[in-house]
Amino acid sequence: MQSRYWFAPRPPDVEHRHPFLVFDSQHRLHFHLTIFSKEAVAKMSESTVQRYLYAILPFFAYLDEDTRQRQAQKQWDSPPYHVRQAVHDYLVQHLRCKVQEHRLGFQLVRITEGTRSSIRVFLLC
Repeated sequence: MQSRYWFAPRPPDVEHRHPFLVFDSQHRLHFHLTIFSKEAVAKMSESTVQRYLYAILPFFAYLDEDTRQRQAQKQWDSPPYHVRQAVHDYLVQHLRCKVQEHRLGFQLVRITEGTRSSIRVFLLC
C-alpha cells in the first residue's frame, strides 16, 4: 500500500491561524510541514503554497515507503548529505529525471520523456 501525505485548508471558523494542516501517511499532524505552509503563505499566495505542497508531499511519502530509504534511515530531517542523496534518488527513480554532476560541482537535473510534470515545482521548493 502506498503511503500518502495530505493537507487540508483551515476552516474559516477555526482560529489557529495555520492556513493548512498537513498530515503524514498515518493521519498524524506533521508539525513542521504545517509550520512551513504558514510561513510560506506569509510570503506568497495560498494557491502557490498549495502547488508547493502538492509537489513536495510525494517526496515525504517516498521517504516513508521506499525500502532503500528506510533501510538507510534517510528522513527529511537527516543530515544535509543524506537528504541530498534522497532527493537525487527521488528525482531519478520516482520523477524519472537524469541527474548529472556539473564540472563546477553542482548537480544538473535534466527532464526526460518520462519525467512527471511536477518536477519544476518540486525543484523550486
